[in-house]
Amino acid sequence: MFGKDECQKQNITVTAYAPIGSPGRTDIILRKFANRFGASSNPMENEVVVRLSKKYAKTPAQILLRHLIQRNISVIPKSTNEKRLKENFEVFDFNLSPQEINELNNVPQAPRLFALEMMEGHPEDPFKNERKSA
Repeated sequence: MFGKDECQKQNITVTAYAPIGSPGRTDIILRKFANRFGASSNPMENEVVVRLSKKYAKTPAQILLRHLIQRNISVIPKSTNEKRLKENFEVFDFNLSPQEINELNNVPQAPRLFALEMMEGHPEDPFKNERKSA
């Protein structure tokens, strides 16, 4: 499996699915998979993200999106809320410093949010190794 840097060398675009942590997912889904992949925390409530959002007068979601964009990772945040859709595009009027990018890179990652349970047993299951250890 390629990491982000290897993909970039091969001109492969990496895309972040649910880049703001998918706060709209239902409790039912989280409960169903938490026993296998762990309950997740909300990245928009992370202290580093909140601090940077105050510094730049941006939403936590905008900080998370900008962080990924500056790392050359495509983002596809989902929203049906018109205000948030507009906010998602308002991330090109500021830059995070290299130190801030590094700080966000080192925020502990929550366990997987999307387990793709329907892929279990399929030869192309992307999380086959994780399922064995879960």
